[in-house]
Amino acid sequence: MSASSGPSTRILQALPAAQPPVLDGILEDGVWEGVPRTEPFQQKEPTEGEAASELTYVQVIYTEESVFFGITCRDSSPEGIVATELRRDGDLSKDDSFWILIDSFHDHRNAFLFATNPQGTQYDALVIDEGKETNRNWDEAWRVAANRDETGWSAEIEIPFNILRLGKSDAEIGLEFKRVIRRKNEFVYWNSWERDFRFEEVSRAGHLSGLESHEIANPWRMKGFVVGGIGEKGAQGWANRSDAGIEDLKWRLSPTLTADMTLRTDFGEVEVDAQQSNFSNPRRQLLFPEKREFFQEGAGFFDFSARMEEGISRTTFQGFFSRRIGLSRDGQRIPILGGGKVTGRIGGLSIGALDMQTEEEGAFASTNYSVLRLRQDLFSRSSIGAIVTNQSGGGTYNRAAGIDGRFILFDNLTLEGFLMRSAEPGVREERGAYHVKGYWQSDLWIVGAGHLTLDPNFNPAMGFVGRSDVRKTIGDVTYKPRPDISWIRQLELRGFYEYITTPDNKVLQKVGHYILRFMFERGDGFRLALHNRVNRLFEPLLLAPGNEIAPGDYPGGDNWSFTYNFNPASRLSGMVRYGFQDDYFGAWRNYWRISPQWKPSPSWIVDFSYDLEQIRSPHDFTSHVVNLGINFAVNTRFITSTILQYNNLLEIKGINFRLNYIYQPGDDFFFVYRDVRNGLQPEFSDRALLVKFTRSFDF
Repeated sequence: MSASSGPSTRILQALPAAQPPVLDGILEDGVWEGVPRTEPFQQKEPTEGEAASELTYVQVIYTEESVFFGITCRDSSPEGIVATELRRDGDLSKDDSFWILIDSFHDHRNAFLFATNPQGTQYDALVIDEGKETNRNWDEAWRVAANRDETGWSAEIEIPFNILRLGKSDAEIGLEFKRVIRRKNEFVYWNSWERDFRFEEVSRAGHLSGLESHEIANPWRMKGFVVGGIGEKGAQGWANRSDAGIEDLKWRLSPTLTADMTLRTDFGEVEVDAQQSNFSNPRRQLLFPEKREFFQEGAGFFDFSARMEEGISRTTFQGFFSRRIGLSRDGQRIPILGGGKVTGRIGGLSIGALDMQTEEEGAFASTNYSVLRLRQDLFSRSSIGAIVTNQSGGGTYNRAAGIDGRFILFDNLTLEGFLMRSAEPGVREERGAYHVKGYWQSDLWIVGAGHLTLDPNFNPAMGFVGRSDVRKTIGDVTYKPRPDISWIRQLELRGFYEYITTPDNKVLQKVGHYILRFMFERGDGFRLALHNRVNRLFEPLLLAPGNEIAPGDYPGGDNWSFTYNFNPASRLSGMVRYGFQDDYFGAWRNYWRISPQWKPSPSWIVDFSYDLEQIRSPHDFTSHVVNLGINFAVNTRFITSTILQYNNLLEIKGINFRLNYIYQPGDDFFFVYRDVRNGLQPEFSDRALLVKFTRSFDF
């Protein structure tokens, strides 16, 4: 029996309030008097099931339009509270923080995630399929205020019912809380403190009851924008980039179904993609995350994917990848004329439907993109679904359709897979794909295996394919004991094997990953890894500009790497990695990754990453990839970020400065200066000076 329906599931009663509290983080308003509190929290770390070392409790009230959480975090040493992050959606896990998981559909699969720290910083995300994916780029308009005193810290959070897609109902919804006490590296939970399960597994959540008398307020919401500025693409000369349009027109069709429309959408304020290197696996395509706000809303309803990588959260395949709309494969912006989507649920059926139209831009024809994704719940945590995508324009088309299923058995066992097929003019054969995967996951063991086949002519143009025209089989065995040693929290011993062939079973690559990892009680950790690779090339591989590897067999040899992760509670955190490989496509490889984060004060955060790759004879080149982010925040509403980038092989140098003033929840003023120079492809150089203003209206 799953914990979601078991006798240990906790229930918190929400009470109606005649008026909302004053949102100041101090729970002294009369509206909080007599409101039920949560039971004491219990540890997941460092000692499973023990009482939390510091008192934590939550109360919930609601009005017709919003639900309010009153959070009290006592602390016996308030001077030791860690609170360094002011940026919205910054890494709050490095601070003392409080996290709320709300399964408002109560489907035990998907949830909204909200978090804050003693500074009142906001973090929100969408949790998809119990953490199969967590969309951290999703943002919504909600409010929080925090307060620190000699007893610890407290916070008040207001979340409108419209965000939660919650209508008038007296049914229970899923609810879970987590508190991080950073200096102790302690994680405490209200209901789901078992180590076998992650916080994002919402089927383990407790329940919130009592939401009986609220209304669907403001079923329409329009967010308009005005942009003023100039820009230069390539050497075309400076041009006017001023524009205006509708960023999002939202219509609540029902409590659980929402339509979104957009017109002449501008995403000029979005931060640039970080430069990446790809020498560990140069035949695999790089995946850049979706950052545009319109595509974040309801993103989980479109998920159709496979994960078959040594980094277990990395995506191998996605049937629908929203970056294909309005962005070229190399990240160049293509104007979006407009479009719309419908996302939500009707009973146990999840629906995601989208239709978008781009304008003609240079060599890119005006193109229509559409997708329909359906998923039906089965039993308590399983599902089956289907997806159809269509891309048409410039006198041609590309279509794909597939079915998938995900089945969770015995709490810890997951079985999943899909079948998919693509269609385009002149292609009749070998255009299918299928995937199967099963794994058992607990705190002590992870055991799994999977297979993915992508036929030679399988081409889902609206999806992401890390590596096409292959068959990939994986096996994974991970043992994670907790030795009785005071300074070690957990060990990890892992063997992960990849076997990749062509669809006609000619071996392309064999890789064995053997990993030993130490996780220390104070929060830092050490990782030693051996990667044994065998490669075969049937056609030339472009390793770097002007440096091509000839077809042939490459034994690969042993690739060793050493990684140290610093204590995340320290002002200087991050990681350092060194690795070497004695036979890298016939050469010798030496590499460093240095990515510290320095927080001299809550207002300043410096993120630095430097990837150094030295490839010696016969290829003989060195790669330098640098990303430097300097962030300054006056408070949680006035934030600046400066990003400097350098990639010597691609001859890219860039600076992106962004000032973001959140003048009211959900609405922003942006000032953006961008100057990216591309020496290899000067036509992709881009300079711009932009001002953007957004304003929302509810009706």
